[in-house]
Amino acid sequence: MKTRFTVVSSNRSRARHARVLRLAVYNALDGPQHPKLAKSIRSTGSRQGSFGCGTHGRRIVNATGWTRGRIALLLLPAGSVALLAFSVADVARTQQLFVATSYYFLMGLLLCWVGTYASAARELRRELVLAWVKENWPGLLVAFAVTLVTALAVEPALRMLSDEANLVGTSKNLFASKEPTFTVSGKYYYDSYWDVEVAIDRRPTLFPFLVSLVHSAFGYSYRNVFLFNLLVLPAFLLVSYRLAKSLGGETFGVVASLLAAAHPVTLLCVRSGGFDFLATFFGLLSLKSFYDYACQQSAGRLAVLWINLCMFAGIRYESALFIVPVVALLLVFKMLSGAYCARTRSCTRRHRRSSCPVFGSRSHSETCPSRIPEPSPSASITSSTTAASTSSPSFRPSDPFRSIPRS
Repeated sequence: MKTRFTVVSSNRSRARHARVLRLAVYNALDGPQHPKLAKSIRSTGSRQGSFGCGTHGRRIVNATGWTRGRIALLLLPAGSVALLAFSVADVARTQQLFVATSYYFLMGLLLCWVGTYASAARELRRELVLAWVKENWPGLLVAFAVTLVTALAVEPALRMLSDEANLVGTSKNLFASKEPTFTVSGKYYYDSYWDVEVAIDRRPTLFPFLVSLVHSAFGYSYRNVFLFNLLVLPAFLLVSYRLAKSLGGETFGVVASLLAAAHPVTLLCVRSGGFDFLATFFGLLSLKSFYDYACQQSAGRLAVLWINLCMFAGIRYESALFIVPVVALLLVFKMLSGAYCARTRSCTRRHRRSSCPVFGSRSHSETCPSRIPEPSPSASITSSTTAASTSSPSFRPSDPFRSIPRS
């Protein structure tokens, strides 16, 4: 027996309540008892739009099939495997491709890093920033005071001549020709230095790329590498303070930042031209991101963790190996479910503000698709019918199940 029900309304809120009621019918009858009616309701919902509630058209039922996100997840590893196979098969062509494209890939990585932090901080307001500064003023004071003392007391120099000279040379070519090479020999004529022979450095190219951005801002000078490492120092001390404060309190945070700055190796690396200090900073930043995500799991914090690991992997040879234990910890302790559910957090908040009859009285943990229990037919029908009837006085839908034969 085929049963249909319609709700005639020109108001958007009435149409929303109709979709909510249709969702309750679908959840109640999607089974062996009434397969034909469930199929009819499913087809009706697909013609009218996704099942959902709220004024923004957000989905409640997750879409299945080939979505853009799933296609991207398949294309990225497939493309990486294809590039690896191509690089092994043709080394000469791979070197040409590396020289021609590295600058733009690194620029894209840097923009993704900046965009991830900008997206995570999009809800910050002036009051929150001032409150954060008042809360962390000891760490800020220590960071800037130690940076000033280091700049005045420690003399900058290229201490590892072969390594640091090659890194500075690579940054010069990235600045001049956007190619990650360093000059082996050249000639000076027409008031300029012209390369005769260049080589590709064995070291990762993210550090020289970042130094080349300093060249773009101030003009080329080998001393720009000292300035870049010095600018990283206050951020390093502030992250040390924040991580230690999260673990042991205010005093522990201040002492930890001071001890990190007092070590002679730290100050020597800051005032040299190597990539060791930048690698240490991103390693510590990745550790802080992992701690923040472990304390409060969300998609935004997981994105910050991954982008910091990607930046860390491009600085030193062995940095990429740190991704393996991070992934193992996430999988062993099942720490990815929170990020999966947090995708609907912004939608849930909007529905709460708009008094959505489905999400209005539920917590976020109840709206996560991985944690929500299967509703019973009577509970779904009762809650949806009650919400639809109480939210709008003029909307009184008839019971769509009174003519359905019960088995």
